[in-house]
Amino acid sequence: MKTTLNLDDQVLRHARERAARDGVTLTRFVENALRAKLMATPRKGPGFKLRITTVKGEASAQRRHL
Repeated sequence: MKTTLNLDDQVLRHARERAARDGVTLTRFVENALRAKLMATPRKGPGFKLRITTVKGEASAQRRHL
């Protein structure tokens, strides 16, 4: 399928250089880049990590009656 994209000149230049270096057409390079981006798992923010601290010993007398 044919389509038209408006790309930043510098991005296009780098894509052409990389495609040539990889020995593929610009079309194939763009297809591969889009495919890789679309297949990537979306990243969410950092997950919550609960830290549990345990200690040996008895609770103070004051806490026993709460």
